Amino acid sequence: MNRFLTLNLLALLTFFAGCRNQGLGSLAGVNTNNNGNLNNQNSDAGGGSANNNNGNNTGSGGGSTMPNLPPGIDPYSFGNLTLTQGPQPAVSYVAQYGDVRVGNQVQYTAIFANWGFTPIFNLTIQIHPSQHFSIASNNCPTSLGGLESCSVVIRFAPKTPGNLSATLNADGDNVGQLVRTLSGTGIQRLVRLGAGQRHACGISTTGRLYCWGHNNNGQLGVNNKTDKREPDEEVLDIGVGVNMVTGGADHTCALNGGKAYCWGRNDYYQVGRSDSTADQKRPYEVTALDSSVTDIAAAYQSTCAIRSGEVWCWGRNDQGEAGIVKANGKIKQNITPTKVDGLPAAATRIAMGAQHTCAALENGEAYCWGRNDLGQLGDGTRKQRLTPVKVSDLSDVKQVAAGDHQSCAIKGDGSLYCWGDGTWYALGNGDWNVFKTPTRIFDGGVSSVSLGDNHGCAIRDSNLLCWGLGHLGQLGVGGYGHSRYPEEVVPSSFSPVQIALGHDSSYAIFGDRAYSWGYNGHGRLGVDSSKGSIDTPTLIPLD
Repeated sequence: MNRFLTLNLLALLTFFAGCRNQGLGSLAGVNTNNNGNLNNQNSDAGGGSANNNNGNNTGSGGGSTMPNLPPGIDPYSFGNLTLTQGPQPAVSYVAQYGDVRVGNQVQYTAIFANWGFTPIFNLTIQIHPSQHFSIASNNCPTSLGGLESCSVVIRFAPKTPGNLSATLNADGDNVGQLVRTLSGTGIQRLVRLGAGQRHACGISTTGRLYCWGHNNNGQLGVNNKTDKREPDEEVLDIGVGVNMVTGGADHTCALNGGKAYCWGRNDYYQVGRSDSTADQKRPYEVTALDSSVTDIAAAYQSTCAIRSGEVWCWGRNDQGEAGIVKANGKIKQNITPTKVDGLPAAATRIAMGAQHTCAALENGEAYCWGRNDLGQLGDGTRKQRLTPVKVSDLSDVKQVAAGDHQSCAIKGDGSLYCWGDGTWYALGNGDWNVFKTPTRIFDGGVSSVSLGDNHGCAIRDSNLLCWGLGHLGQLGVGGYGHSRYPEEVVPSSFSPVQIALGHDSSYAIFGDRAYSWGYNGHGRLGVDSSKGSIDTPTLIPLD
């Protein structure tokens, strides 16, 4: 048989998208439109030319008749192709998936076409290595008829971040092995944030935990006391699957699989370790709480958690913030987690301020305890409470938040109420005074709220709004002034998803990216910048 009529397998003639808008990069040799779908323009894939005027390929090798392709596939959008005199095509397509979030997946279909007249026998198609790329479905028979085609759906599901690649191998009798390169980038994103006074942490898409900022007591959890300006080192010993993180003044706590872990400063046993007051530079499991913890919050030097609807607290209790009293009714210092009594229903959410604590209950009520000199407990008094008291005039509470000397609650109808110290307009109601009972800030639309030292932020109707003290840019509104009322943070092209406030810095997830703004001392914004403060949201790098 004439060598030009030798059977040829043209592998990966092109690819068409089935990627569900996952940020798929353009495929080499193929034009894409703005939606990631193939268009019908010709593109030069390299390797010579072909005459397509009458539908027949007349390159430097192969047959003179076009194979049967799947319905809807336009052969002229595949690019200019040249076959060698032997079995290998000269053009080498590289399939580039672009950026795909770790834990997600995208896929496309590769077309295999037999440009010869006799069947290919013993056809095998494999991917190696197959850790990140795999064959999702394969309709290619072991014998591919002459002038016929088949398809293979190839999946890219990155399991680790970074540039990833594999090879697609096709082999058959009289063809020889054809190799194509598959490549893509697995990216991580921070999908949940938590903030301490001078440091912050973020949970990645893979459930890994990263912390940055001040590390004088080991609160970053990386077994040293060196400050970090960006999230470039994973917290030790806590594993994958972290779903919540919170920070105090100099300690950090997180949840993984219902277990609570804490680390950092432990002078008041706030990390839950009772046999030592030494700093804990890597996570310590709070074993007294077993594996049924659903929420956790940290104050300056104390911690509280919800376990099976019960509130358990430990650490410093000078103002009753840990909610534990002796039999004689006086304050008791907690060196181990102790159950807080006096709540009429199961707790669903917990929040801690500087020296006070609030909880949302299953019955829709909110209870607070601890320091109350500025009305932060919301019970209509300024009297310290060593045990929980009901917040006045609130029902259907779904979420609570606590700042240094302020508290807020979101009701089931999306309305937001705040109380406590209004200095620097920290309550968002335009008033500088103390409010001993809840005052309404928004009448609806609020899905999340967080409080810092004297500033607050809330997500309302897909907008992020902040108020209060703004001298360090912590309001994110572009400037260093104060806001008496909630003001929209410099807009992003993505909707806000979650917020977390530190002492004088702010953090938020917009879409699938994490941003920060405000004071940047000790690198607490995580943006690898030497600037002292930043007044608009700035991307926190992870990859």
